[in-house]
Amino acid sequence: MAARSGRLQPGENAEVWPQCRDKNCIVIGWEGIGDFQQYQNEEAIKNALGVVDDSRSQNAKTIWRFTHEVTPGSIVVANKGRTTVVGLGIVTSDYIPPGDPSNPGLTMPNARQVDWKIAEEVNIPVSLAIPTVMPVTREQWEQIKQAYLRKNPALKDVFDHMEGRQTEVTAINPILQNLFRRTRNVILYGPPGTGKTFVARNFAQAWTHGQANEAGKNQQRNYWCVVASPKEWHWDVLFGKKNFEGFRRGRLKRNYPDTRPGDLVFGYLANPNKQLYCLAEVIPTPEVTTEERGFYIKGVKRLDNPSHGRPWRNDSVLQNSEPLRFRMQGTLFRFEPGEALYLRDLIETDNPEMADIWDKYWPAVGSAEYVRTVTFHQSYGYEDFVEGLRPVRDKAGQIQYEWRPGIFKQMCDEAIADPDSDFILIIDEINRATSPRFLVS
Repeated sequence: MAARSGRLQPGENAEVWPQCRDKNCIVIGWEGIGDFQQYQNEEAIKNALGVVDDSRSQNAKTIWRFTHEVTPGSIVVANKGRTTVVGLGIVTSDYIPPGDPSNPGLTMPNARQVDWKIAEEVNIPVSLAIPTVMPVTREQWEQIKQAYLRKNPALKDVFDHMEGRQTEVTAINPILQNLFRRTRNVILYGPPGTGKTFVARNFAQAWTHGQANEAGKNQQRNYWCVVASPKEWHWDVLFGKKNFEGFRRGRLKRNYPDTRPGDLVFGYLANPNKQLYCLAEVIPTPEVTTEERGFYIKGVKRLDNPSHGRPWRNDSVLQNSEPLRFRMQGTLFRFEPGEALYLRDLIETDNPEMADIWDKYWPAVGSAEYVRTVTFHQSYGYEDFVEGLRPVRDKAGQIQYEWRPGIFKQMCDEAIADPDSDFILIIDEINRATSPRFLVS
């Protein structure tokens, strides 16, 4: 399951579950410290709670997760104790503080709106952790799912819908939805690495779903993590004289038949580096080789700022991914589409020059025609965005200049030709538009 899922207990022994079910929400307490959004980190929450021992430090983690890690589109599991689940739903709002007009006003005042898909009790054969807000592992999710299906097989369509809308169409962000109905110019502001681009792309996917051309949907690209041990082989080989490399079948043999040319590979450099080091691409078996290998790859781009894999274990999105579950002990691991997109955004925070490369491997968010992304940088100019002269070679190899539209003008022309559809242009790093090369009034 690609979706992020979390368990939230609605009060001790699920005492407020009937209210949450009826008011389509999930809530937690700690009303004494006010709006959770005012705290910049867990340490600030601990101070507000007056934490003096480790037993209460878990409360700070619970509050932080509820405020920052549970997101619109996440699957929420409402439980009663360790072995009973009372409901499953999809989170549909950001954190709602006490006193907000949209707050449901329950005795526990910190809330999120939830679209409850299943609201019946079932016992499960696994034991859930004690804290109020905790991630749900894939194994726990499967046990919960099977328990419900044993009780009521007709719920299969409900599970297909919940899981399907997460892997193919993310639940639409209600705040952006309301803004988009009033204005088509929206700026997401915040510190680097807080997921602004990720939220924008997920919203665009949901907003344009249904108007995209479905042809070629079966050609969905796979995303892989390939682990290299620097003691045996280094990714730098692909960026030197050698053009490709073949990998023998490793520990997770079931993944090898699923690789196909064009798949994107996140190249990981194992201990002692523990870095996401480069991007590569799966290629057809080269004609010049006589070896029988599981798959072959070529290098695409070495990261200027390799991403350290150590923090991933505590990341709410990546901690349940296949590479992390197998502790990178093997060669070929699968990233689900949502995990790969999230990883793309993490990489782009430290490597903004990657924007042009991503276009090939994510030709669309919703549709290659309807949603496009561009990243502003110091060398990006008016001619790139609107229109300008571009150098091209003629048949004789001479340089000529042609007047060509930029991405904004291209989308405007396409929108004029298709007035019944919405077109979304996501501009990353828009604050860089104040550079001398890019003056747009």
